[in-house]
Amino acid sequence: MSYLGDVLHPALPVKPLRESVDESKPPSTAEEYLQRVVLEAAGCEDVVVAEVDRTQFASKQTGVFQNIPGCAQAPSHLTPSLEWQQKQVSDFSMVRRKLAQMKSLPAPVSSVELPDEDDEKGWLLFCLGSEVQISHLDKEMGNSETEAVEGQLPLVSTIVSMNQPTVEQILDYHINWLQESTQLTAQQGRWLYALLAALELPLTPEICFLLRTLARECSRLRALVAEVESQQEMVSPLNLLICLVALYFRQADLADV
Repeated sequence: MSYLGDVLHPALPVKPLRESVDESKPPSTAEEYLQRVVLEAAGCEDVVVAEVDRTQFASKQTGVFQNIPGCAQAPSHLTPSLEWQQKQVSDFSMVRRKLAQMKSLPAPVSSVELPDEDDEKGWLLFCLGSEVQISHLDKEMGNSETEAVEGQLPLVSTIVSMNQPTVEQILDYHINWLQESTQLTAQQGRWLYALLAALELPLTPEICFLLRTLARECSRLRALVAEVESQQEMVSPLNLLICLVALYFRQADLADV
């Protein structure tokens, strides 16, 4: 234990073991027990590595690793510049600081009643509200009735009244809805931006996975609208979300370069 002597200081003073002690017999006192522990530790190596025959496990491997692709690169004329991306990250950072300051204050009284956290349909109506979205979810749930409902804006009073588990759950809902869509609406873009601004750091592995899924879905939708000249104005919101995930939340391998 040579190199560990500087860090492993004895907790109790222990005298050296007398040579006349018969080590084949149990210790007769607590001090003698500690003396034998010190003597035994002195004979141990600092690092011990077990010798394991790893070939015996080769036929028992069941792990499957899926290679998940990154973001599809935008056409060169739609790829955001580095200066633009840095500006968006700076603005987003400022929004997060202001939102954190608002959360530190007494919660404002909100006149809007939020759905239960596990009520996906309720949140779909609350956030997006369109009849198309309602009809889509009702079809999955076996309900043919639809109604036109206007979605709520992600107001500061609404966002600061949501605890972190709710923010993460609603973000999960939005990403699931986005995976079923062929476009990012302005309303959903507002909600995604607001939920990202409310995310607390450090990220859990589950939220990190959600953000990477969001960036990949945005790149998928960007590839669709990039082919239609009349829809290319929708590229900027998609670029923005990809930029925030890649540069602010440090998923750099997904960044547009």
